[in-house]
Amino acid sequence: MRRPLVNSPLTSLVLGCVACLPMVLGCPGVPPRGEGEGEGEGEGEGGGEGEGEGEGEGDIILSELGCQGSDFVELRNVGTSAASTAGYAVSDRDDDPPRRQAVVATTLQPGQNLVVPIEAFGLACDESAFLFRDDVVVDSTILAVGLEGASWSRLPEPITATSSFAESFSTPGQPNQAFAVGAIRINEIDCRGLERVEVINTAAQSIELGGFQLSADGDAGSAFVFPAQAVAAGGRVVVDSDTFAFSIRCGGGLVALSDPAGAIVDSVVVDATAEAHTWGRLPDGVGPFTETEETLGAENTAPIVLGADLFVVDRAVAVDVDAAALDLAESDADPAFVFAVNVSVDGAAAVAGQAVQVEAGRFLLTFASTARLVGLESLELRVSPADGDGVDGAVDVATAGLASALYRGRGVLAPRVGLAHVTLGGVDRGAGMALEVIDGRALRRAFESTVHLYDSGDVVADFNSDAVGFSVVVGDDADRADLNGAVTAIAPFVAAPGLLAGAGDAFKLGSAVRMLAMNAWLGAADRYQRTQRNLLVHFGDDGEARLLPRVVDGAFAGGAVLGAGDAVFMRACFQDPDCDALFRQELGLSGDAALDLELSAQLTSTAAAARPLVNDATAFDAAIAAVGAELDGRSAVVAAELAP
Repeated sequence: MRRPLVNSPLTSLVLGCVACLPMVLGCPGVPPRGEGEGEGEGEGEGGGEGEGEGEGEGDIILSELGCQGSDFVELRNVGTSAASTAGYAVSDRDDDPPRRQAVVATTLQPGQNLVVPIEAFGLACDESAFLFRDDVVVDSTILAVGLEGASWSRLPEPITATSSFAESFSTPGQPNQAFAVGAIRINEIDCRGLERVEVINTAAQSIELGGFQLSADGDAGSAFVFPAQAVAAGGRVVVDSDTFAFSIRCGGGLVALSDPAGAIVDSVVVDATAEAHTWGRLPDGVGPFTETEETLGAENTAPIVLGADLFVVDRAVAVDVDAAALDLAESDADPAFVFAVNVSVDGAAAVAGQAVQVEAGRFLLTFASTARLVGLESLELRVSPADGDGVDGAVDVATAGLASALYRGRGVLAPRVGLAHVTLGGVDRGAGMALEVIDGRALRRAFESTVHLYDSGDVVADFNSDAVGFSVVVGDDADRADLNGAVTAIAPFVAAPGLLAGAGDAFKLGSAVRMLAMNAWLGAADRYQRTQRNLLVHFGDDGEARLLPRVVDGAFAGGAVLGAGDAVFMRACFQDPDCDALFRQELGLSGDAALDLELSAQLTSTAAAARPLVNDATAFDAAIAAVGAELDGRSAVVAAELAP
């Protein structure tokens, strides 16, 4: 986005001098060209002879110009009769006809606006803009927009041809509003996944928020009205899409805040953000908008890359989990027992959270939104037995890291993996695995929308008549219409060809076949293809099923490519010659990707980092050598099994 000039005494001086030029309409008393100067017949509103072809033609003027995000020019008929826009054009140059953008020919009634999205040129916040009629400049201005989210408008309402321009709220198609930021301000916006808006009271005293309104893209009809509530000094209120009816567009969407009288007191154009970051003010409450860490309900902070220093496999990251010995003993006996922990990564300040041991040596850690661990909502941590040699845990990290790299390298969302040197309750547990949880933030990073995420778990779950076994991770458990639709769509093709041609509206079939082919290439025996387990099913707004791996460990155990199993999707795919051919092609591409991603080199570096953390280096070296042999020979094994 172009950076606007900040207002300064020099800017004001320049604008004041330019106002003396007859072509500029930034100051009162300067008539637009065509009013009092024209050679044509017909009376202009200025009292002289105008250029109009009909009554009111000279009354179309520049009303508002947007230069931040989605550039636009708003025209208005300020006359007393209808006026045609035929023959009008806009540009940022008065001497370059090819840059002009014609205005759609229409008739504007008195007081009516026409918003012209700019496509032929870019409108900077510190340059001139011109309105032409039949190749003659009839209106112009020099923009001087320096405030984030502001546009350039004639003010005050009702405007005339002699009204001055000033910074304004962006209100295309609506009455112009002077830019005046009040004590209640928009502070942070989440435009991905669960859409949310945080407002903050920047005053030194409590303010009644009731009656204030939030709206998007100028749609007053879907505005959200805050209920009566007093917001303390520095207090925040967060509302989400379960509460309001409008939608927030990432990359050019406008969000506005109005006071109870309807006057806009704050607005912002929302940029697209990466890594599930939000669009917020820095410094908190008072600064311009930029990408921020997701902290709705708490002070805004600069964004971080989630888990960037945790999910690495070429070095051992120190993870210290401080927990009471009694709590750890209780969690060994009760898988549902929840206990408090403090977790630090590489010696950084500890973050408070909660933990539950879902099975022996497997801990699920969760963190509050106000204090996340390296930006994460949750983390799965796997630790080796205190009395073991640590070999199995270290090898699991190595193979899981290879599987994760292959999935993600081919565009399939899979948990990231980190090699952790774990201290649990003060006891050194050696090599462990830090495993990303596919939760809200991971989904928002990967997909534009998430309606449902289903999990097969460790039990048998499949696309049969009632989708037995799938549990809901994200979404409404009472409404499984999307999953049932996928079951219905696949049913005719379990015993007859046609899956690729007939089920494309219910499944993202290419992605599904790719994921399942990688499952097979990795040789893990407990995946969906053979056991109907360890599968995630994602649905977005489009209603299409996307298949994702639930786990990444257990790879390179020598499992067959097409072996036993009765998975519905695989039966339907192998029944269809087109799908079967695609599956075989994807198997070959998985082998190519393993070479391109240099998985053998990754295995070597992970082994070097993990070896000091195991108690039996000889056994570890032998286990890693076996994995390396399986990895290096996997493509040949796959080719032999698929040979006619």
